[in-house]
Amino acid sequence: MEENFSHRCGPWKQQNKKHNSGRHRSKSSTEQKMDRLAMNRLARKNRELQLRAQKVEKVKRNKNQYGSARSPPIAVVILSLSPKIDSNSVIGNILACRPDATVTSCDRNISPNLKRRFCFLIPDHWNMIEVLDAFKVADVAVLLWDCDTVTLHNHFSSLLSAVCAQGMPYHFNISLNAKMSFNHDKKRLASVVERWGLRPKFCRNYDLLLKLIANCAKQPLSLQQHHSRIIVESCSIVEQNDELSVCTLKINGYVRGPPLDVNHLLHIPGWGDFQMDKIDVITDPHPLHKYGKSHVIETCTFAVADPAKQENLESQATVDEMSVDQTWPTEEEIAQSQKDTEHLIRRLPEGTSAYQACWILDNGSDDDVSEPEEEVEMSEDVDTECSDENDDQVERCRREKEERENEKFPDEVDTPLDVSAAERFQKYRGLASFRTSHWDVNEELPPEYGRIFQFENFKATCKRIVNEEKTGAPSNKQPLVAYELLPHEQKMSVVNVTIRKNHLFNGTVKSKDRLLFQIGYRRFFAAPIFSQHTIGNKHKFQRFLPADEVTVASMYAPIIFGPAGVVVFKVEKNAPIRLVATGNVLSVDPTRLNIKRAVLSGVPSKINRTHAVIRHMFFNRDDVLWFKPVELRSSSDVVFMDLYKRVFPKWTYEPDVTMHLGKFRGDKEHDELLEGYPLFD
Repeated sequence: MEENFSHRCGPWKQQNKKHNSGRHRSKSSTEQKMDRLAMNRLARKNRELQLRAQKVEKVKRNKNQYGSARSPPIAVVILSLSPKIDSNSVIGNILACRPDATVTSCDRNISPNLKRRFCFLIPDHWNMIEVLDAFKVADVAVLLWDCDTVTLHNHFSSLLSAVCAQGMPYHFNISLNAKMSFNHDKKRLASVVERWGLRPKFCRNYDLLLKLIANCAKQPLSLQQHHSRIIVESCSIVEQNDELSVCTLKINGYVRGPPLDVNHLLHIPGWGDFQMDKIDVITDPHPLHKYGKSHVIETCTFAVADPAKQENLESQATVDEMSVDQTWPTEEEIAQSQKDTEHLIRRLPEGTSAYQACWILDNGSDDDVSEPEEEVEMSEDVDTECSDENDDQVERCRREKEERENEKFPDEVDTPLDVSAAERFQKYRGLASFRTSHWDVNEELPPEYGRIFQFENFKATCKRIVNEEKTGAPSNKQPLVAYELLPHEQKMSVVNVTIRKNHLFNGTVKSKDRLLFQIGYRRFFAAPIFSQHTIGNKHKFQRFLPADEVTVASMYAPIIFGPAGVVVFKVEKNAPIRLVATGNVLSVDPTRLNIKRAVLSGVPSKINRTHAVIRHMFFNRDDVLWFKPVELRSSSDVVFMDLYKRVFPKWTYEPDVTMHLGKFRGDKEHDELLEGYPLFD
């Protein structure tokens, strides 16, 4: 017995930390230093000089990418943030300070004797779309501030919010309208500038400003780092086919950003995606040093598109009708149903709008309508403009009431009286736990999912395409800009973006409302659905866009490789364009589960130890038996039943926005701001 005895440690034995090396060097650090060679003082000094020379060479190389003789001119956007300041006056002041400056034939290019070339863009600050397009291609921004500014007007606040969300390049501030005192005016204006996350420093000398623009360290946006772009200086139609309504367009301009690949697609915002035929390199029309009189501009072909390697214009996948489980109606059945609905006559009450008429059931009975046909015909002579205004006001009030009710009673719905609850909620299901319950992502997909593309690993594909080395072309009117598309960026998928509602927008935004999106270089109309930005594999659907919360908007749109800024607008008829929200691209993922919740509520009337009687939740026995397996929950003496279903966005993608936007601002607001404010420079 004594030979087999072994001591066992008790609970009070000291247990030292296994990964604590104490005051001496750990084993891992000792092994790392064993591989290093001991360097003497001269070798260390030589190594520091080499690192310094590499950094200096990198800075010079970055500076030579902008405005030099072998690089495109520096794109400078000048934006006024006050109705009293004229942006065009800044160009005159710059030319007055630089008598050696040379203005070329292009009205946006200036070549002063600073070994740099400049391209000045002056967008209309009342046109928000024009301002955003100018900032997307700008290398440097110049912001003009009014010295008397205490707070920005709502229009300029929305404008600056949209620009910051899209991406602010390296910028300079100029103060105008008064002599600033160092103690009071400068500090007050600096506090206004600092609220927007901008540098609270100002430049008053125009000659110094031009030198700073030429030598400052440029900060290209993520969109500019991965996509080539061309600011079009001139365009012409080379070939035209009237029978097919197609033509070949020739555009001239400097290639900016990474090299341009002739086999990739070009995107023109508001017009669509196009293939390139070839790239020609011509003699620089705006050289840093003037050519001789006998110099002739030459053109040579640099690259020709290869049909085998060229990206196609296919944006939607081919639908395989045999792989779909559902039985769809034929074209003859659809045409017959449309004919039947055309002959349906509904007798509506007097003053009924088109929107209200959609909610009246097509049951063919006239029991609810007490007016005869003669009175209905007389109602058609009412002024349509007044009725439209009244309908818009009624619709606005109704939406605001729904939003307030949804905030007070989230996701609660009433059980219908005329239809059984089992039929009304047949697409819903109960979940034991919203967080842990399983939901198949490929179950009951809509037909639109057969037309989109999906990546096996989107992040890996994005990283591979962005890091690919390319060999290609070196790199007062609103300029036309063409952007190069990366592979797969012309294909449709489900794009998820995170947005936050702008604090200046007080309207109601409902899921599946038609909104104008600007994501990176694309601009299109879409009807997104909103969901919570949470962790996990299921995300709760939101009926309205919340005010103080980050929300995910999902929509059918072309693939875009982020990071990219997102700006959301609301375009209404006979109204100025309004900024709704800003954010960033989250992912391109059709498998995201957006789950809509419907909450049925009831009041307990009798409570026993083992059961309770709930009233006003269902109105017939069959519904009670049908929903019996679903678990209940209680809160504040009310019993709730949660039902869930997956929702999908609507296919309302519309890329042709140029013809639909029309006027971007209201003349009334513009005139009110300018009233009593004389312009100055």
